[in-house]
Amino acid sequence: MKIRSHNYCTLLGMGMLGLATLYGCGGDDSAPSDRALSDVADAAAADDGTTTDDAVTQTDDADPSDPSSPSGPDPSDPSSDATTPGTPSDPGPADPQPSGPSTPSDGTDGGVVDVPVDPMPTADGGMSMPGTDAAGPAPNADTCSSSANCAAPTPYCEVDQGICVECLGSPNCSDPALPACNVSTNSCVECVESADCGQGAPACDTATNTCVECLADADCDVGQGCDTAAMRCVPACESDADCMAPLAFCDMTANLCVECVADAQCTGPGEACSAGSCECSAEFQACGGQCHDTQNDPQHCGDCNNRCGNDEMCVGGSCECRAGLVACGGDCVDITSSAANCGDCGNACANDEMCLEGSCQAADMGCGQGYQECGGGRRGGVSCVNTETDPLNCGDCGDNCDRDEVCVEGNCRQYEPAVGCNQCPCQDTCDMLVDQGACCDVGGATMCVEDGVCPQ
Repeated sequence: MKIRSHNYCTLLGMGMLGLATLYGCGGDDSAPSDRALSDVADAAAADDGTTTDDAVTQTDDADPSDPSSPSGPDPSDPSSDATTPGTPSDPGPADPQPSGPSTPSDGTDGGVVDVPVDPMPTADGGMSMPGTDAAGPAPNADTCSSSANCAAPTPYCEVDQGICVECLGSPNCSDPALPACNVSTNSCVECVESADCGQGAPACDTATNTCVECLADADCDVGQGCDTAAMRCVPACESDADCMAPLAFCDMTANLCVECVADAQCTGPGEACSAGSCECSAEFQACGGQCHDTQNDPQHCGDCNNRCGNDEMCVGGSCECRAGLVACGGDCVDITSSAANCGDCGNACANDEMCLEGSCQAADMGCGQGYQECGGGRRGGVSCVNTETDPLNCGDCGDNCDRDEVCVEGNCRQYEPAVGCNQCPCQDTCDMLVDQGACCDVGGATMCVEDGVCPQ
């Protein structure tokens, strides 16, 4: 007989309870002594009718007369594992074996006893049996057989699919804002039924798993109906007389008071009526609660809050130098008056020269009528500027207009893109956008300029 494993404590599963207890099972998991293995062999042999000598295989060249021979222990040797007086050599009859197929023989030296061994942890966090490649899934592996294989944020195992998920039921959802489990997606949501919702938004929109004010008229108070597009309760009506601002118009089809039933009833620039509400029309973008033309608005150029520089304007959604200015070395300059860039970028006038209408001239000639002498800046010379129209020197040298202003008659005036109107006169639009607005063509864009005067 052969014993295939040294984990002798698992002999409990073979019915040898007395022997397993005798050799310390349950406390010390270290390997048994040779004597323990010998006694196990004796007990197993007694059970199948063989002797210990039959059960222990000898090597072919064993010599009983040779003390170094592996034939067995020497009783005269105190270090030998030979049985000493007072030590039981027979643990007694083995416990009855469970019924079932007998252990197969290896055909050579008696029966073969398969002793189970404990699983061992693997490097990836799973478990494997010694001598096999089988391993259990690690936490949050692609597959799972129990929640022990999972960890946050998906700590539960959906066994049917074999995957780790956020929740299996609402008790698994601890966030007060997301207290319900959508079992279709195994995710925590605001609601899966109206019972999950509270006052103010008592109905559950199961399409979005969010709590809303209403889904039907029955969710609203007497005298109200449900605006199903906005999912809000609004007054019921038969005419505009039954409604008041901000829901001043009666939708005669739904018999509900709404913000608008036509585009003309929307008063904000760039707004259009959509499903009873005033919203930004397709070509505009909502920024800070208002609709803006991000193609022309220097405060929101290309996107909300993308501001152009004071010497720039927004053209086609990009910040470019204002009309009359040219980009030179990262700055926007007026090449008709810049002493550092006179007539062209980098063409600097000498210290005793001035730039007038794009040409360097002798400074003693003076700038002439309509122009004012301003310092030439980094590269010397004098700039002759028109302070009536120059946004970089508006009214006086160095007085810059802001990004949303133009220079008109020596004063910086606010301007706004004519939202929703592409060609002057656009008077109705300009009256909404600026005080006493004038419709002007500024750098090829339609603008509304305050105080009713356009820049020259």
